[in-house]
Amino acid sequence: METTTAISKDENSPRLSPLMDRMSYSTRSRRRVVLLGIGTVVMAAFYTASWVPWDMSQRHGAGPGDVSKEGPRDFSWGSITPSTKLTYHPCYSGYQCARLSVPLDHIDSTNPNQAHIAIVKLPAAIPESDPSWGGPILLNPGGPGGSGVAFALQVGSAIQKIVGGKYSIISFDPRGVNNTIPQISCFAHPVERKVWHVKSGGRVLNSTGESGLDSQLVELGEFYARAAILARRCNEENGQNVAYLGTPSTARDMRIIKAAEWEGKVDNKGRPRTKGLQYWGFSYGSVLGITYAAMFPDDVERIVVDGVVKPPDYYAIGWNTNLYDTDTVMDSFYEYCSLAGPLRCFFHTGKTPQDVRGRLERLLDSVKRDPIPAVLRYQNGAITWGNGLQPDLITYSDLKNIIFIALYQPLTRFPILARLLAAVETRSPTALADYAAMFDIKPLITCPASSPPDTGSTPPSPPDDLHAREATPAILCGDGTPIPSTMTPRDFLGYISELRKQSTTSGDVWSQIRLSCVGWNGQAKEKPPSILTQPTAPPPGKRLKPRNPVLLVSTDRDPATPVRNAWEMKDWFEDGKAGVLVQEGVGHCSVNSPSECAAAKLRAYFDDGKVPKGEAGDRVKGEGWCEMHMRPFLGRIEAQGHREGEGLAESMEAVGRVVAHLGSAGLGF
Repeated sequence: METTTAISKDENSPRLSPLMDRMSYSTRSRRRVVLLGIGTVVMAAFYTASWVPWDMSQRHGAGPGDVSKEGPRDFSWGSITPSTKLTYHPCYSGYQCARLSVPLDHIDSTNPNQAHIAIVKLPAAIPESDPSWGGPILLNPGGPGGSGVAFALQVGSAIQKIVGGKYSIISFDPRGVNNTIPQISCFAHPVERKVWHVKSGGRVLNSTGESGLDSQLVELGEFYARAAILARRCNEENGQNVAYLGTPSTARDMRIIKAAEWEGKVDNKGRPRTKGLQYWGFSYGSVLGITYAAMFPDDVERIVVDGVVKPPDYYAIGWNTNLYDTDTVMDSFYEYCSLAGPLRCFFHTGKTPQDVRGRLERLLDSVKRDPIPAVLRYQNGAITWGNGLQPDLITYSDLKNIIFIALYQPLTRFPILARLLAAVETRSPTALADYAAMFDIKPLITCPASSPPDTGSTPPSPPDDLHAREATPAILCGDGTPIPSTMTPRDFLGYISELRKQSTTSGDVWSQIRLSCVGWNGQAKEKPPSILTQPTAPPPGKRLKPRNPVLLVSTDRDPATPVRNAWEMKDWFEDGKAGVLVQEGVGHCSVNSPSECAAAKLRAYFDDGKVPKGEAGDRVKGEGWCEMHMRPFLGRIEAQGHREGEGLAESMEAVGRVVAHLGSAGLGF
C-alpha cells in the first residue's frame, strides 16, 4: 500500500539537466562489511571525506538496529517516480521509502529545476491516527555526506527503542548523497576514481621520517597539488550542481519533509495536527540542527545535536576547534590497557600507562623509518591469484589512520587496536592481513568481467565506496569561506602546526579536511544566518531564541567534537533556550559511551522538551551529567541504575557503531 501526503508545488515541474540526473537505483550493496562483537561494525576507509554504504539492507547481522533480511529484495529506488507529494512505498522490512521533489533553488523561485530527495521511514509502533502518536523524528548521521537512508536502515529500530515507539523515525540522503538527485561525481569512470585513490596510498602528512622544514614542504607540496587538481576536477564535473548542496538548503528540505509528514493529519475532532521539527543529528548533524534553529526558530519542537561542531568554525572552513580532547582519548588507551593487563589488552607492557605509550611510540618510529613488507587478503570482488594474498606494505600512515579510526569508538575498537599493534610489532608479513578489511585502509581496484552496453536507458549504477565520499568536500567546502588562492603550502604548514599543538595524535590526519578545500571554487548559493558565522557569541538579547529549547549532547572526552564546543555553543542561545547533557566517557558522540542514564534523559527530552540546567563543570549528580557505563578493555561499571532507561544502553551502542564509522571514515566526522 502507498501512503500519500501532498505539498504545494507544481507536479509537472521540469526535470533536472542530464548532468544532475545521477541516481543510484539498485539495492545490492557492493560494500564490504565485517561482523564484530554483538553486532555489525562497518570500518571506514581513510581519505578526505566520509561516506556510508548506500544500502545496508542485505548485509546485516543480528544486532540491535539491524534490518531483517526478509524485506522485498527486488526493491529499487528507480521504481519510485519522484513526486511533490510525499508518497511512501513498502521497502526493505517494515520500512517505507519515498522520493520527494523539492525546489533545487530555494531562493530563486523562477528556477524550475528540482532536487529529488530519497527518504526512508520506520513507522511508529502505533497508528498515526492515534492521539498519542508523537510524530516524526528526523535523523542526520553526520559527515557531511553521510547517507541518512543507510543510517536509518541500520539503526532506525535502535533509535526508536531509545526515544519510544510512539515516534516515527525518518531519515534521508541529503543533496549530493547516494540515492538523492543531484548526486555528486568527480570522475568519469569508477576505475579512474580508484586509480586516483590508490595513488594517494592513504598517506598522512609527516609520514616520511624527515622533520626538517624543507622536507615537510616537499611532502606538503604534493598533497597540496593533489587537492587542488581534484577540487578543480570536481567543480568541472558537477558544474552548477555544487551551488545547491549547502547546509541551509538541506535545512529547507527538512522543513518541507516535516511539513509533508504532518499534511492531512487531524485529531479526533477533525482539527489539523502539527508540530515543529523533531530532530536528532550527530556530529556534522549538529551544524545542520543549529542552522535549522537559526533559520526557523518558530519551527523548533525538539532538536538534539550530539557531538557538537561549532558552526562559526565549520562555516569558516577552519576545522581548528575539534582536537582539544583527542590526545586525552588516546591517553585513555594507555590508561585502560595498563589497568586491563596482558590478558585483556594484547599491547600491554610494563606497569604504567607511560610504558604502553612508550611501546607505541617505538613501534610508530620503527615503521615510519622501515615499513613492513606485507601481504593482504584481497577478497569480495577483487581479482586474486594463487592463495589470494597480494603484496603490500604496512606503513606509518596505515597505523596513524587506524589509530585515528579507533578513537571514535574505544569500547569496541581499542581491544582490536591492541591486537593489531601487537601483531604488527612482530613484523610478520601477514600481521595486517586479518585487520586491513576491518579498518578498510587499503582501497582495491576491481574490474567487472563484463559491462552491459550503455543504451541510454539503463539507470546509473549506485555509487561505490570511493564515489560516495565525494559529496563531503562538495558540501563542506561549498558551505565555507573559500581558501585564498594566494595561500601556499608554506602558509598551510603554519595551520598544520597549530593542529599539532592541539593533538600530536591526529593533528596531521585532521589537517587534510581543510586541505581538501584547496582550489575549491563552487560555493553554496544560500549562506547561513550571520549569527552562525561570527567568531564569538552574541550578547544577550541578540542570541538564538527557538520556540523550544535545544539539547546539546557530548561525551566529556570526544576525539573530534570536544565537550567545550557544547558549552560554548550554549552561549549562542538565549537563557533557557539550550541545555547541555554530558555523558562521561571516551568516544565520538554520546552513543559511543552508552548508558541507561543518557538514554533515559534523551527520551525524556523528546517527551517533555525540558533541558538540563547548569554550566560547564557541573558534574556531581548534576541533572546534565551521566556517569560512565562501560570502560574499554574493562567492561561494565556498576553504577546506580536508571530504571526508565534500563536496557537501552545496548540500543545506544548499536547507534554508536554506525556513528563511529561515519565519524572516522576518512576525516569527516
